[in-house]
Amino acid sequence: MKTITIVSKDYTGLVADITELLTANRIYISSITAEKVGADALIRLLTEQYENAIRVLNEADFHAVGEGAVLVRVVNKPGTLAAISRKLAENSVDIKGINMIQQNEGYNVLAITSDVDDDVREILGDILIN
Repeated sequence: MKTITIVSKDYTGLVADITELLTANRIYISSITAEKVGADALIRLLTEQYENAIRVLNEADFHAVGEGAVLVRVVNKPGTLAAISRKLAENSVDIKGINMIQQNEGYNVLAITSDVDDDVREILGDILIN
């Protein structure tokens, strides 16, 4: 089983929408947690049908990321992504992937993957979500 994290604007019925979508696609949820972070919600679910769940969620415009992705919340202004990339490079972190998974007024949520995700969490601890 693997964990999937979904980042979404928080709204009434969000968990119902996600669980109904997965049920309609015959995806079994082993466990689920949800928490509010500002105006957003982070939903973490555990499933054996990991690849299928990621595909279904992303096709439905839910921003789902897999295990290992480091989520950070950054100010939405020019140069922020460059500063984060430089900070990681200066600490010998090779970025395998970076995705902007949520854009909100004034900030964005990025998912970053690397070979040393624990190091990324330590280096970017002040903006870390997970």
